[in-house]
Amino acid sequence: MPDTPEFSAPAASNTPLAPAAGVYLAFDYGSQRIGVAVGDTVSRQPKPVATIDNQTKQRWARIAELVANWQPVGLVVGVPLTLDGERQPMTEAAERFCRRLEGRYHLPVYPAEERMTSLEADLTPVAGQSRDAVAAAHILSDWLGRG
Repeated sequence: MPDTPEFSAPAASNTPLAPAAGVYLAFDYGSQRIGVAVGDTVSRQPKPVATIDNQTKQRWARIAELVANWQPVGLVVGVPLTLDGERQPMTEAAERFCRRLEGRYHLPVYPAEERMTSLEADLTPVAGQSRDAVAAAHILSDWLGRG
């Protein structure tokens, strides 16, 4: 039995009916890069803010800096599933990232089902921002209910 609880496959129940008011950071977790976006419950218009190299130990310092700067009330992490809703290799990695964020920052972490956000990011580029950060903005937009 693992020391930390497993996150279940994300479902609609992982999204609060009414998220606590405030700012949220969202993450598009990838083995190479982590896209980050910020948004709030008032405007519900997330914006991409950063891309973090996930191949270095400095990733945690960069995430800590973003958490300190934005003071979010919660964190949202895209958990990828196949188009059929099945788990895939990155599902477990994203869930592990959720647990690590929760342990480090003691904030609510909401796994958010994500499919096709990288494609959406390709179709809606934002000048000066990476595909990963734009994908994170799509994840947060969906989670906040803008869909």
